[in-house]
Amino acid sequence: MAKGNKLKRYAYPMLGVLNELGITRDFINDGKWPKKLHHCYTYVKNKDYEEYVMSFGKDIELATKFTTLVMTEVFKGKLDKLKFKVG
Repeated sequence: MAKGNKLKRYAYPMLGVLNELGITRDFINDGKWPKKLHHCYTYVKNKDYEEYVMSFGKDIELATKFTTLVMTEVFKGKLDKLKFKVG
């Protein structure tokens, strides 16, 4: 959430989606990129921006559910306009 990109207003709704899915904050490891923290996220405050970092491990279904809920419920977008590129 870089300053000026207007995404900070979506932080709490996005965190609500994580909470709804049973993904909780790992306060002990805040400031660090999670290595294998399945079902956890950390908060990292960088010089120019803040980020919430999570690992879904190999749980493709949970990653898909999170993305779907954020895109439709938080950003009010349509999934038919969403494109992914992997690799």
